[in-house]
Amino acid sequence: PADPILDIALDRLTLARAGLYRALLTAEGCHQASPHCTDRFPEKIRQTIAEHLAAAVDGLRKSGQMDILPSGLLTRSWFRALTGDQAGARADLDEAWDLARDAPLHQTDVLLTRARLFHHQDPTRARTALARARTLIHKHGYHRRDQELTDAEAVIGAAQTQRQGG
Repeated sequence: PADPILDIALDRLTLARAGLYRALLTAEGCHQASPHCTDRFPEKIRQTIAEHLAAAVDGLRKSGQMDILPSGLLTRSWFRALTGDQAGARADLDEAWDLARDAPLHQTDVLLTRARLFHHQDPTRARTALARARTLIHKHGYHRRDQELTDAEAVIGAAQTQRQGG
């Protein structure tokens, strides 16, 4: 049977992601969560994405589909980090992690997202998260995340080199 609450929530999540990707692809300057890059979206676009994300996460909760909720929380965390709401981004990641306790693929996604979003603030924790993600990817055959892991390791390695003045 169709679940209109879930359908609408997933539609809103898709709209939020499309808006976020479009904003990132058309934005000038940096495209990563960084303390140096917090003003990347015009206010109207930021507000539209935030509204879609709020409706998506709320709808996923109301639908009772807790196995899908981490996807909405990860997208919202990414958006919040990109718009300077570090506390909100961390809260979304923490909730996604709590929901993923028995779901190693979701745990992998949370670890990869946390490492990418917060490696500037805590490089050691980011490297630990990536190592844990690598272990989960190999243990559970989640190889669709291999490239994302490689990219995250490259970004974090480059940031570390830059911090060290190299």
